[in-house]
This record gives sequence, structure tokens and C-alpha cells, in this order.
Amino acid sequence: MEWKQYGMQRAEAGDTKLSMQEFNKDDELYMAYSNGYESGRANYCAQDAFTLGESRRYYRGICDDLDDRFRREYELGRTAKGSKRY
Repeated sequence: MEWKQYGMQRAEAGDTKLSMQEFNKDDELYMAYSNGYESGRANYCAQDAFTLGESRRYYRGICDDLDDRFRREYELGRTAKGSKRY
């Protein structure tokens, strides 16, 4: 398995980052996973948070420490009139 790609895919799906204990692999593989995760998280957090909320997709808080406006915009989208439920 390509661990960097796996990390990126998890983050781009909005999943939280696995801890080293949860990952349960050696340090080198965890670093590859972690680097991929951070790249994917940057991509995920660059999207329009309002639109994410408006689409009613679940947000797990992975952008909170990068951009304090992300959650606010997400919540505004979730409560916007006409929000779609998927």
C-alpha cells in the first residue's frame, strides 16, 4: 500500500488523522501517511466551507486549527435555507 496516498485520501474525504498508535505501523510508514494526510488536509480545507455545509455533508473538524472561519462558514451553510440532504 502507498501510505502517503492513503493519508491524502483520508484527509480529502474529511476523515480525522490516525494517531501513531491507531496506525500501528513503523515510524517511516507513519511519516509517509502523515505527510500525505497533511497534503490532503490542505486540499480539503481549501474548499468552500459554506458549500460543504449546504450539501449537508458531515464535517469532522479537521480544518479548525488551520482556519477558524471554516467551521463558522460550514455551520452557516448547514443552516441555510434550501440546504440539501445527501
